[in-house]
Amino acid sequence: MKKKLRYLLFGLAALALYLLPSPGKDAATIQPVEVVCLTRDQKGVQILLDTGAAAEGDTLSDALRRLHAEGAEEIFLDTADYLLIGEGCEPLLPELMTLLRPSCVVCRVQGLPRLEQVGQFLRQHTPALTLARYRAGIRDFSTLKTEEGRMRLVS
Repeated sequence: MKKKLRYLLFGLAALALYLLPSPGKDAATIQPVEVVCLTRDQKGVQILLDTGAAAEGDTLSDALRRLHAEGAEEIFLDTADYLLIGEGCEPLLPELMTLLRPSCVVCRVQGLPRLEQVGQFLRQHTPALTLARYRAGIRDFSTLKTEEGRMRLVS
């Protein structure tokens, strides 16, 4: 009887340890993202972040999987304020809506700007289209054009 009680207590202790909350993520390994840039070409889909991280894949899912696998730090896309989409990337927006906040501002991009400067530029010249408005059927894209290193927002 004592042996059975010991096994039962051991099993309950193991179950309790299993059910305890995980320690979570170390804040030092989480890398918040402000700008996400999505482009597409014959090779597939490319994701570029203002943090310097980048990945490509045949599909958006492949590129995201590589982005998370290759980084030593945890990429935190929930913090993104701006989404830049290249030509042919609009069909990928429904999949991105599950990853980014509804308040994330969306605009098209022509030329590749320096992503670490885009956040500051778009805070001063904010496009009107957000993912929430896109989901509601509004498609008034602004375009961020980069010419000779200078950015310009065109409605």
